[in-house]
Amino acid sequence: MVVDYDETIVQFISVAPSPAVTGIAGFIGCPFADNPDLGGGNLGVRLECDIAVGGGGPTGTVTLGTITVGTIASQGSTPLIYVGTRLFAKDGTCLHDSGNAACPPAAQHEGGSVTIVPVDASALVKDARPDQPGIQDLANLWLCEGATCTENGEGMLVIEEWVFNANDPDGLGAYEFQLKFDHKIFDIEVEDASFLGSTGRAVNCGMTIVTENDIRFGCVSTGGSVPGPTGSGVLARIYVRPEADLKYRLTPGQENGVVRTILDENCELADVLGDPLADDKGNLLAGILPGGLVAACTDATMTVRILEADLNLDCDVSIIDDQMIAFRYGAFFGDLLFDPWFDLEPASKDFDVDIKDLQKVFGRNGSTCQAPVPDQPPSPPPP
Repeated sequence: MVVDYDETIVQFISVAPSPAVTGIAGFIGCPFADNPDLGGGNLGVRLECDIAVGGGGPTGTVTLGTITVGTIASQGSTPLIYVGTRLFAKDGTCLHDSGNAACPPAAQHEGGSVTIVPVDASALVKDARPDQPGIQDLANLWLCEGATCTENGEGMLVIEEWVFNANDPDGLGAYEFQLKFDHKIFDIEVEDASFLGSTGRAVNCGMTIVTENDIRFGCVSTGGSVPGPTGSGVLARIYVRPEADLKYRLTPGQENGVVRTILDENCELADVLGDPLADDKGNLLAGILPGGLVAACTDATMTVRILEADLNLDCDVSIIDDQMIAFRYGAFFGDLLFDPWFDLEPASKDFDVDIKDLQKVFGRNGSTCQAPVPDQPPSPPPP
């Protein structure tokens, strides 16, 4: 059985013979159950199984095998192109083209219909899901100091590392992921979020490796016959803070900030015995690659910034900010009252505090980090 497909739309995960084939008394094996290059830039799925001559093959309408695929990114799915099936009798003759030694592939209507349903992306084992709340791809990390910084992203951004549909019958036993980041911009800490130990297994994350701009966070569990957790949950929480000296490198002018991506790589999951997550037949779960890697391991791009006109870094432009800049009205470079922090317009600085700078603040009264005026959305990574 051979199926061709568009590899820009779907991702091959596995192909396996059906119980109707493996249950035959003379079943030998499937030497070809792979993902070959069909030529012309196309990939395919091939399943070829052998049955001993003395074995009794199935009759009637049967399912020969199962092909599992996953959708790529958000491009949806596409019908897979059915190339054909070669069906042989026990004596080696071609069932669907009697007397033809070459036994060409059966046309679809002769060899039986093949229906392949791509795996819904929400069923993949992965660390982020677009339909869930929280930090996904882009976020603001606001410079904020003091008791008023209470919302996520105000002085600290908490990112949750999720796992979805980890339905290995033995349960999850360990996980690992690696963060790479700009240590001149971010200060990062990671902690286990208790999902791994939710069934009563003891969790140890002491093998975590921390370097200047890299964190390899891993946790194992012990508990004898106690199974690991299954399903979906938060594996870990990542606490991201801006480096303290950024308030001396940024100013609260228009479109201020620095854009950096935190890379989330080498996400791995294992069951309680250390094996890659699989179903009760040993087939890797959808979204798990050979070796245990998770196919979807999501990065986060952050814009570290100051709320425009927030002169006292409390995530709220108020009368306090009005007073702070009004006090310096008329100051210029060379005057002891002049401070570049208050030189808000133009963004490239003109070395004085004039009426335009005051209006930048007064015109933004009521602006907060949660509802900025004007809107200050996070920026995508540079091209």
